[in-house]
Amino acid sequence: MSARRGQDSTAATVTATLVAVVGGVALGRSGLGSGSAGWLAAIGLVVVVGLSALWAMLSRPDRRLGSLSTKAELVAAAAAAAAATAPHPQGPVALRSVAMLRRSAVFSERTVAEVLTPRTSMVSLGADATGADLAELSQRTGLSRVIVTGGDLDDIVGQVHIKNLLAVAEPQRAAALLGDLAVEVMMVPASLRLVELLREMRVAASPIAVVLDEYGGTAGLVTVEDVVEELVGEIDDEHDRAGARRHPVQFGGTSVLPGGLNLAEVEELVGLCLPHGRYETLGGFVMERVGAVPEVGDRFEFAGYRFEVLDMSRRRVMSVRVIEPEGQR
Repeated sequence: MSARRGQDSTAATVTATLVAVVGGVALGRSGLGSGSAGWLAAIGLVVVVGLSALWAMLSRPDRRLGSLSTKAELVAAAAAAAAATAPHPQGPVALRSVAMLRRSAVFSERTVAEVLTPRTSMVSLGADATGADLAELSQRTGLSRVIVTGGDLDDIVGQVHIKNLLAVAEPQRAAALLGDLAVEVMMVPASLRLVELLREMRVAASPIAVVLDEYGGTAGLVTVEDVVEELVGEIDDEHDRAGARRHPVQFGGTSVLPGGLNLAEVEELVGLCLPHGRYETLGGFVMERVGAVPEVGDRFEFAGYRFEVLDMSRRRVMSVRVIEPEGQR
């Protein structure tokens, strides 16, 4: 018992130190006045307790998920709920903090089905594909890890990483069959909670998992990056940056906007104040309205404005057409 308490105490101390240091730097760089210090301190307190609770869930599998057994946890839950529903403070640091608090408040309830890449967007190669096919795919897409299938996506053979190919002697590398190189891939149900998925990924040392539907078929794919983005927001990697540099284009009441624009930028460009929610960007708003991972061509209306998804990259909305109401053109 004392060892466990020691681990929890260490985790809380480390987390508190990190929040204090990062929060201090953020406050200094943001130029916020002393009036904002108390608000940021409150956020820091909730984040400390929230991260400590997440640490406890990941390090203590004997503890039932979703249970709050101590007074401190109940107080933290109430504080998180209050902060998540409070009016939005001003300033980029404050807005990002509120968004993270809101994501943290709902994270424990989110499931794999809500973040997976659907099977229609999965990239895979057949077991009879060769090392040359894998090298070509990796060069074309930037992917280093690919799912290997038998007859179709419901027949998963395993996964293969480009490093598995490099382990083959160079003369045989191009002709090596991926079915012979594939290793076991983690499989999880779509109903699994994200907190539990993180724990299982840590134990299995696996950054990806194939997601199964209720009938045992392949529903999609989930990566550790997908899960982390649910907490911290979208993460740009080397494959995302080209799309992230796109600029808004406007003509005659029609705007083509990057999905990565934040809500304030959207309002400035098209005059529409989008509602706040579990998202920070136009792409997140679109995903919330569609109710799933959008597809190119998906359309909907909001407050008289028409939205259409023009481009997607994995689960990310890259480009959206926004058409203003007739009377505003």
